[in-house]
Amino acid sequence: MASQTKKIAFDTAALLSGKAIGLILGIVRLNYLTTYLGVEGFGILNFALYFSSLFQVLFDIGVAQITIREIAQRPAQSRELVGTVLILKILIS
Repeated sequence: MASQTKKIAFDTAALLSGKAIGLILGIVRLNYLTTYLGVEGFGILNFALYFSSLFQVLFDIGVAQITIREIAQRPAQSRELVGTVLILKILIS
């Protein structure tokens, strides 16, 4: 029981530290971009990112949900399914 508690505590600490590192790197990246691009360039970048995100839904077509369902039904073929999905997403992009 103690080993499972340690594993859960370690996994939780790893998730929290990963989130914290991601947050810190995001803040550093944002600071660098705003300094480098300036107000006008940063506005153009944000517009381009948000405009392209409007079409992200069209390119996904629910592939992630279908992949999860298929892997749950056929776990032995997970490598093949993930490879096929990656190729499909590259071709769609």
